[in-house]
Amino acid sequence: MKRHIPNAITCCNLICGCIAVQQAFAGHTDACFLFIVLGAAFDFCDGFAARLLHVSSAIGKELDSLADCITFGFAPATLIYHMLQQCHVGTVTEMPYIAFLLAAFSALRLAKFNLDERQALGFIGLPTPACALFWASLCHIVQHNTRMAFWMQGYPLLTIAAIIARAAMQAGLHAKQSEVHGMSQRGGSVEAHLRLSSNPIHSDLIAPGTADVILAVEPMEALRQLACLAPDGAVLANANPVRNIPDYPDTNAILDQLKRRPKAVVLDAEGIATATAGSARAMNMVMLGAVSAFLDLPPELLQNAVADMFARKGQKVVDSNLAAFAAGRDAALQK
Repeated sequence: MKRHIPNAITCCNLICGCIAVQQAFAGHTDACFLFIVLGAAFDFCDGFAARLLHVSSAIGKELDSLADCITFGFAPATLIYHMLQQCHVGTVTEMPYIAFLLAAFSALRLAKFNLDERQALGFIGLPTPACALFWASLCHIVQHNTRMAFWMQGYPLLTIAAIIARAAMQAGLHAKQSEVHGMSQRGGSVEAHLRLSSNPIHSDLIAPGTADVILAVEPMEALRQLACLAPDGAVLANANPVRNIPDYPDTNAILDQLKRRPKAVVLDAEGIATATAGSARAMNMVMLGAVSAFLDLPPELLQNAVADMFARKGQKVVDSNLAAFAAGRDAALQK
């Protein structure tokens, strides 16, 4: 019976590797990293148990290599693939597939280890688990460089993104905004990505399924971008549609879909802006106030950034925009 114990532990390593692969392809990088580390713990324990129990077998040696190939070859390769995709959102490229070279070379390393009699009592070169933990840790660190990631939709995002970025930098954070994409002058949608971090940011693009916040000034565009949102992310949308196509869907159906999200704030931004600032043009400040409820930034920094941006237009304009900001924040906090 005891000769099967190390093999059972090795199977636990294999299961961890399979789960890690699934989590990486689902975009859950933290869970992938956790299961790779857990697999490494099982990999240590199976050898420890074999030595403690004074048991060994040919099948155990081959099973261990198979499990290592999955947990320390294929799993970290899928994690690297996911991270490389973040750097190439919206482009057609084969670059992320280079990650799977790690799986191929890990398999070669393990096969050589099994046949090399010189490594019967020790390793020559870098062990596969150590290589996997290096790459998984690197991906984990890069992923957690980002403190907040915003996927913004709609032309007023230019002002909103600029104010958030200015406030974030005043708070000592790094901020990086992508180029604005879209065809607003021809009736098309406009989008931009904004990332905030306490560490330097190497890419301004946000991978689908990882955005902390989606901010949209049009409801159908918010619904269209829901796939970009992280599972625990928030979506903020203006309830008033821009009907620039003949077959625009039913607005109520769109709003119902948005409100099904666990964290969803849908506002009549133009109505709030008109009531508080005297002009529907202040709707972008209403949306900025709403998103401030989800920011780990003091609202005073955002208000100061608003005041600085509109100072040249006079105190009356500053006051009206600050009033719209406050109204949007209050509306979001009451949701």
